[in-house]
Amino acid sequence: MVPLFDLDDARAQDPGLVGAKAARLAQARQAGLPVLPGVVVPVAAARPALTSAAAALADGGSGAARLAVMDADVDNDVVSALQERTRHLGEPLVVRSSSPLETGGVWAGAFSSFEGVGPDDLRTAVRGVWASAFTVHALQRCEVAGTKPGDVELAVLLQPQVRPLCGGSARLLADGRVAVHATRGSLRDLMEGWEVGVRAHVSAEGRIEGDQEALDLGADALRGAGELARRTHEALGDSLIEWAWTGDDIVLLQSSQIDEPEVPAAVEHGDLSAAMALALARLAHRFPGPLGEELVLPWALALPHISPVLAAPVSTDPPADLARACMLARDLTKQAWQERSDHALRLAFGAFAAARGTQAGPALHTLAHLRPVDAVRGHQAVALIAGVAAALVARGTLNEERDIWRSTRQGVERLLAEPSPAPTGQWVRPGPDRWEPFIHAAVRVHGTTCHGVPVVPGASAGRVVVVRDPHHPPRIRARDVVVVQRPLPALASLLWTASAMVATAGNPAAHLIEVTASLGVPTVLGVDLGPVGGMAALEGGGQLAAVDGEAGVVTIVPA
Repeated sequence: MVPLFDLDDARAQDPGLVGAKAARLAQARQAGLPVLPGVVVPVAAARPALTSAAAALADGGSGAARLAVMDADVDNDVVSALQERTRHLGEPLVVRSSSPLETGGVWAGAFSSFEGVGPDDLRTAVRGVWASAFTVHALQRCEVAGTKPGDVELAVLLQPQVRPLCGGSARLLADGRVAVHATRGSLRDLMEGWEVGVRAHVSAEGRIEGDQEALDLGADALRGAGELARRTHEALGDSLIEWAWTGDDIVLLQSSQIDEPEVPAAVEHGDLSAAMALALARLAHRFPGPLGEELVLPWALALPHISPVLAAPVSTDPPADLARACMLARDLTKQAWQERSDHALRLAFGAFAAARGTQAGPALHTLAHLRPVDAVRGHQAVALIAGVAAALVARGTLNEERDIWRSTRQGVERLLAEPSPAPTGQWVRPGPDRWEPFIHAAVRVHGTTCHGVPVVPGASAGRVVVVRDPHHPPRIRARDVVVVQRPLPALASLLWTASAMVATAGNPAAHLIEVTASLGVPTVLGVDLGPVGGMAALEGGGQLAAVDGEAGVVTIVPA
C-alpha cells in the first residue's frame, strides 16, 4: 500500500511527494502558522489511474480519460487507512488537489477540490481530484505549458472543512501594506472569479483603509489577515495567502510566492496629438515586425487606406512573389519619399525611430507629408506577401499567416529556401515588439478612456478580442487584449499569448490573477466599458486597446 502522510510528517514538506500546496502547508505548520491538520494521499497513489487515463485520452478525448480515472481502482487498504486517519479531523472534510506543478502561479486553479465530503465518499472524492487532471481546461493548460497530460502528477490533501464567517486572499505589497480581498461565508466564488467581494488595505500598524462594506467584515478579521500575511512572508517568503476567519481564529488555507516577470511601464513619447500618430500606430499594429517596417510602413502612410486581404490565395511560387513584393515596395517607397529607394528607406527608418522616441512631433510631420503612391500597386504588394505567408502556413513552416511580419526579409527567404517546421511544444509567450509602446501611447491620446481596478502592472496594447464563453472562445492572436466579464479559471490557457486582460467584474483574489501575474499579463478588473458602448460594442472586432495595469486605465480606439 502507498503510505499516507500527515502534514506534521517531515516527508510532507517535499512537493515531489505531496504536491506544492500540501508541502507549503506542511512547512507553514512546522513554522507555527495556523494551518489545520491534514492527511495526504501522495502522488504515487495516483499514477496507475492517471496512466490509464492518458491512454484513454488518445482514443476518446477528455471524457474518456476522466471516465477511466473514475473507473480506476483505489486500493481498499488506502481507503480504509484514509477513513481511519481522517476520523480525528471531524466532518465534513475538504478534499483538495495538490500538484508539483503548482509551484508556479500559471497552474493556479487548474485542478479540482471538493467540499462537504464524508467518510463514505472518500473514494469518489479522491478519484474526482485525479480526474480533474483531464478536464478540457486542464488539458488546454497542459498544451500551452508544454506539459504532456501523462506527466501530470496529483496528490490529494484532506483537511477539516472550515465554515468561515469571511475569508479571501491577502497580498503583501511593496509599500508594506497588505491588500486584503474578502467575502462573507464560503470563499469558493471569490477565488473562482465569480464574486467581486470587498477590498481593504492594512498597514503594518494595523490601520485599515477601505469602504464601509469592507469595514463591516470586522476589524479583527481584516487585521488578522494582514498579520497572517506578514507572518507567512517572514516564515516562508511567500507574499500571497488565502485565509479564513471563523469568528475566533484565523486559518491559513494556502500560501505562495508569485514571481512576476518585469513588464514594461508606459513610455513618454512627447506630442502624439497629430492624426498621423494614430494612423502610424494602426499600420504598425497591422504590419508588425521587421518585414512590415521594411516592405509596407515606408509607403503605406501615403495611402488613405489599405484594404485587408481577407483570404489570400496560396502562392504557387513564393520566392518569385516575395521578390516581386520587394520590388514593388522599393518603388513605392521611392515614390513616397521622392528619393532613391535605398536612401528613401533610410529616411523612413530614421523617421520611425524618431516617432518612437521622446520627440515624435517632427517625425510625424514628415510622415504626414509623403507624396501619394499608386494604391493598386500597394495593395498588390500586400497581397503578394499574404500569399507567401499562406504558402508557409500550408507547409507547416509558420503557425499563422500574421507571423510572417515578425520575420525579416532575409528570414523569410531562408524559410523558403530551407523549410523548417514551425515550433511546437511549450508555447513561448511573445513579448512586445518595439512598436507596442508607441501604439500604447498613441491610443492613450486618441482613444476613449475607461477606468477600473489596477491588478497586474504593466503597459501593453493590442487588438481587442471579447471572450464571453471560455468554452467556445474566438481566435486569439499573439498580443491581443482579451476582454472578459469575469476572471474565471477556464480562461487561463487563452492568456499565454495575450498582451493584457480586461474584465468588467471580478476581484484580485481570483486564482486567474495568479496566472496573469505569473505570465506578466497587465490586468485591470471592474472596468466600466460604458464610455465605449459596453462589451457588446466591442464584439465587432478591430478596435485597438491600450492597457495600463498600474493605473487601472483602459483606452480604446475604434477600428
